[in-house]
Amino acid sequence: MPHTTPGDDPSMDLFELRARIEQSERAILVGVEWTGPEGDTYSVQDSMAELSALAATAGVEVVCQVVQRRNRPHASTLIGAGKVEELRVLNEELNADIFLFDDDLTPGQMRNLDKILDRKVLDRTDVILDIFAQRARTKEAKLQVELAQLEYAIPRLRRAWTHLSRVGAGSGISGGVGTRGPGRTQLEMDQRLIQRRMKQLRKDLGDMRRQRRVQRSGRAKEFAASLVGYTNAGKSSVLNALTGERHVATEDKLFKTLDPTTRRLEIDDGRSVLVTDTVGFIQRLPHRLVAAFRATLEEVLEADLLLHVVDVAHANPVAQIAAVNEVLAELDGSEIPTLLVLNKVDLLDDAEMLSDIQAEHPDAIAVSAVTGEGIDTLRDELSARAGAGEQEYEFRLPHERGRLLSYLYEHGQVDDVDYGEEEVTVRAHLHPKHIAPLRDYVA
Repeated sequence: MPHTTPGDDPSMDLFELRARIEQSERAILVGVEWTGPEGDTYSVQDSMAELSALAATAGVEVVCQVVQRRNRPHASTLIGAGKVEELRVLNEELNADIFLFDDDLTPGQMRNLDKILDRKVLDRTDVILDIFAQRARTKEAKLQVELAQLEYAIPRLRRAWTHLSRVGAGSGISGGVGTRGPGRTQLEMDQRLIQRRMKQLRKDLGDMRRQRRVQRSGRAKEFAASLVGYTNAGKSSVLNALTGERHVATEDKLFKTLDPTTRRLEIDDGRSVLVTDTVGFIQRLPHRLVAAFRATLEEVLEADLLLHVVDVAHANPVAQIAAVNEVLAELDGSEIPTLLVLNKVDLLDDAEMLSDIQAEHPDAIAVSAVTGEGIDTLRDELSARAGAGEQEYEFRLPHERGRLLSYLYEHGQVDDVDYGEEEVTVRAHLHPKHIAPLRDYVA
């Protein structure tokens, strides 16, 4: 890989410079079961299982998991000197490349752990950013990930030099999970250059955000629903099941979808609904990612209805529902009407769990995107929501304004058409927000 001097070209595609790992890195996962009054929504077992899945998605082999019970975090190492020494001795036998912590570490804690353990030390945010770096495909997604990574890197630059010297000093690359992506391959930048790059990224993303708003304005008159949910809850599969076609790639991996995908769902009664698939959420989703992806997540905020897809077969769907609601609150999207879609009922072993969720959310619809169970019910509910607030009108359209009849078919429900000699009389149900082009022709 040719060496490129950081900062020479602030517009360069930094993803072309990312180091690709040739073989799987080995990691020891480190978690803490907090016993203080705050506690955790997730059990430490569930959280560590999720961290293991994140590690696997990033291409890391998990060789061991270590959990400590603590009342409060240790200021300099999170877990205390005794447990750090246990980890160091353990790794003399296991020879792992990474210590991956389930809790976010401060820059100081990372530096201290790096020094004592003499291995790469990463936290949950590192891995999530790394996965986003791997998944990003469009220019907008790449820029959003780069901004989040650079913001995360700034307070950790001193630790980055340790990484560079340990895994390939002089090579111009850092290598491995937690060192990939645009914010990782440019860690030799000084703070001034990083700030300059971040300013350019914010400008570029602002331009894209405005362009996305213009695109949305062109379809603002159609009823829009956005699929939201925990990562791997099956949002893309639900979209495919609703539309009856495989529009969106599905895969049993975390954060498979980063870029929003919008499809028009034609409903039997003549209505159409725009349905958008969005990036999945996760517990403790890094605030930097939420902020960086705000332009993309605005698709959620512009929706008339949120379809909150839940993996009801998961060990703790209630905690996942809460995690998604937390992110929606951070986006100021809590007030948007929401319909819970309980997916993967075909995999459900605990019927009592389903009953409990339905008792808490009586409007929830149980579906299986794989077998098709409940999809027709969901489609009917979408039609009802799209038709809510519609009024009955009679229009008298001149023959030369035939495009207005097409408009009615697209935005309302046409009940009857009578072609007279001088005009076309149309009875239709239409939402008042669509009436503007037809106002002069109301009978």
